[in-house]
Amino acid sequence: MSDAQQHEIPGMFSGSITRVIIKLALPIVLGGLFQIAYNVTDTLFVSWIDKSDSSYIAATGLIFPIIMLAMAFSNGLSVGLSSLVARAIGERNTGLLGKVAESGFFIAGVVSLIMVVGCYLGVDQILSALGASGVLLERSRDYFLYIIPCGAFIFFTAVFSGILQGEGKMMSLMVSMIIGTICNIVLDPLFIFTFGMGLHGAALATTLSQAIGMVYLLTVFARGQSTVRIEWKIANVRPATMGQIAGVGFPSALSQILLAVYIVFFNRLILSVSEYAFTAFTLYGRMEGLVFMPLFGISAALVTMVGQNGGRGLFKRVRKIWHRAALIGTVVTGALSIAFWIASPYIYPLFNSVPEVLAYANAITWILLLTTTFGNVGITAPAIYQGLGHPIPSIVISFCRMFVFILPIAYAVSAIWPANLFALCIALLVGNLCAVVMVYVWMYISLRNLEAGKLKVITTATV
Repeated sequence: MSDAQQHEIPGMFSGSITRVIIKLALPIVLGGLFQIAYNVTDTLFVSWIDKSDSSYIAATGLIFPIIMLAMAFSNGLSVGLSSLVARAIGERNTGLLGKVAESGFFIAGVVSLIMVVGCYLGVDQILSALGASGVLLERSRDYFLYIIPCGAFIFFTAVFSGILQGEGKMMSLMVSMIIGTICNIVLDPLFIFTFGMGLHGAALATTLSQAIGMVYLLTVFARGQSTVRIEWKIANVRPATMGQIAGVGFPSALSQILLAVYIVFFNRLILSVSEYAFTAFTLYGRMEGLVFMPLFGISAALVTMVGQNGGRGLFKRVRKIWHRAALIGTVVTGALSIAFWIASPYIYPLFNSVPEVLAYANAITWILLLTTTFGNVGITAPAIYQGLGHPIPSIVISFCRMFVFILPIAYAVSAIWPANLFALCIALLVGNLCAVVMVYVWMYISLRNLEAGKLKVITTATV
């Protein structure tokens, strides 16, 4: 067997598409479920500081756009590396595989330095811009100061995970997520209650756990379990390689940056209703990962499968991969949404005892779950373009969904029915449905052009 063939996943280029999607997505989903378990327990521990004070949970929700910003850059880096590695394997470009890691680390170091320093220099200004004031500002500051260093660990973790995802070695990613989650669940009560650190402790536990997960991924490469070798040579940092990573990764990051900006605007609309409404929306947001997680697993599988099959020139198979992924995503999210809707009235009281918060949460859950079920292709479709090395469509899809459809509809609704959380959630549903129609039309045209030779896969041969 040739060296190139050793990089290949059995069934990647022929055979059952469903089986390969499940094989690649399942480890990500299982690892993600552990992360969701952390999100749930972290929210539970934070709420136990004082269940009658909604500002504790609201503070962690207010910081979410900043976390989204860090995740945007790190996920962009990860997607850029994953797409590059997957296409290199599809094209049998083994020379690139030995030199890609150092370029990723260089990007991670520069971005993490800028973000960490910038956050510490502008703590209060950032929190105020997010809408914090009074007690909520104090609570948010307590959490923010200790979560900032987590950003650096997130960026370097993204390099390891992007390479492994491109290879299709998802089990290592799953183990890393599980290790980080278990550490977080153990450290949370220790720092929050035993050491009496409150929100400081919750953030510190998250930061340390992220660092531990990163160290595990480092050992995966140190033990030679990846086909990509890290030589730690500055000579391997190549502008052309960084350009390919950034070419796919930056647009992907920009899509998620747009999401963070969108969340800031949408959060302000919800805060205009009441703090109770915002706390309810935050509670739902912590739980909805149970429904979203399979979509993230499918998206990760799509980047790998489309990158490798596109690199090999199997364009009809790429189209079949998209159709199968869309079907699986809709069925799975629909089933999970029904289960969550049934269980939600029993889950929310575990985190908050304020009647107004619980009333809001129960009222909006079914609408938001419908939004997730029908809007799932908005999450998976960009992975097709990222796998092919064409990231711009993912930006356009994200921008239109949030700033052409959802926000204008939400602001119009807010003007007609002020301080109405239910109306805002309906606007979210309608905006997502408009975006779904656009995604299906665009994807149909793109895949037809790919098969006709009008849309080309970006080659790695020049890197």
